[in-house]
Amino acid sequence: MQRLVKRIAVYSLLLCVLVTGLFFAIFDLKPLVKNSAAASAEDFVSLANLSKTLILKRNNRASDIELTILPNEIKSLDRIIESQVQGLKSNTKTRTGTATLQLSYPLNRFWLNLSIVKDDGLGALPDKLKIGSISLPKSLSDAVISRAAHHYTGQELSSLHLDKVHFSFSQSSAALKLDSASFNELSTSKLLGTLSLLNQSNAVINSETLSHYRNQFIQYSSAINRAGKKHSIAGYLAQISDIPFASNNLSTTEHIQQSILALSTLVGVPIYNKLLGIPTGDNSKIAFTLEKRGDLAKHFLISAGIRILSNTNTSFFVGAAKELMDSRPHGSGFSFKDLAADKAGIALVDRLSKSERSLLSIRSESDFFPDISDLREGLSEAEFATLYQSTSDMRYTALVKEIEKRIAVTPFHSD
Repeated sequence: MQRLVKRIAVYSLLLCVLVTGLFFAIFDLKPLVKNSAAASAEDFVSLANLSKTLILKRNNRASDIELTILPNEIKSLDRIIESQVQGLKSNTKTRTGTATLQLSYPLNRFWLNLSIVKDDGLGALPDKLKIGSISLPKSLSDAVISRAAHHYTGQELSSLHLDKVHFSFSQSSAALKLDSASFNELSTSKLLGTLSLLNQSNAVINSETLSHYRNQFIQYSSAINRAGKKHSIAGYLAQISDIPFASNNLSTTEHIQQSILALSTLVGVPIYNKLLGIPTGDNSKIAFTLEKRGDLAKHFLISAGIRILSNTNTSFFVGAAKELMDSRPHGSGFSFKDLAADKAGIALVDRLSKSERSLLSIRSESDFFPDISDLREGLSEAEFATLYQSTSDMRYTALVKEIEKRIAVTPFHSD
């Protein structure tokens, strides 16, 4: 019995030493990345310009699409990465043939340090992953990165089609290259949806003006809460006519556009709000509804906001990309009802920009939003492919045109 107790004591001591050693092998007392800085509007503009260059090259139908990322742009990307997780520090180093992304995350008095190494070649998966002082085997490294990508995007890493991208690195820059056919596969991924969202900057965003209108709507939402009513988009659109102008220099059209832009930032989409310069700590949000659904309200307002910021149909492309993303495994399924909300948001902004149409004429959602009860939603990727094959299919485009016709005959658009 005494011998058994001694064995248990020895094994327990060894286990404690092993666990302690493993802990200090993974966690450090100091961060690997020493300095960090808050992401600025210039950083997001830099990312927007990169995405715009990539998309323009695709539109020019070049056989090979290449994009070079310069040192200042790499630093901007580091700061944007840091902005996604509070406390995170990021630093990317490049040299000929390889790049290393260093990340440091605080955990009480310790730091979790990661080094992610990517060599020249195809695919986004790293060649080496080091956590603390432990280098993970390639198979385990791939599993960890894939799991992290799935957690962040809601998709399998393979569905982002980054395996088609060829990476190469020099002493001062990084370069991406892929053929046009591979780029087309990216068009249904969340990656291109995000790039399309970034591909806007035709309007100057005044933070003081935006803050004025946001505060007005937040006050109005408090009154709605006190009255125990729903936050229907119709009520907020009608309220725009009663909100005081942020400046005497604003035209009526600019007043309306800035108001709608402010509404779109109160939906609560972090990456969208960052692009518009909303401070990271500002979590103001209103539970808007359209057809008694929050998801439709989000589609409507975000599409309207992007439409204001863009001279193209970028907002519809974002909506379509998002819907195709949702049709993949683990997504919510492709929804024509969501696409109808995208189109309705775009149509509202277009109508207001082309005429002095008063928002006071809006008394209910049916004044600007059509009947969508017969539109399908929740389509899986396989179901969508069976019914429509792609978004260029005649059956798909015919249904989109039908949705546009329904919007066009609503009272707000037909009078």
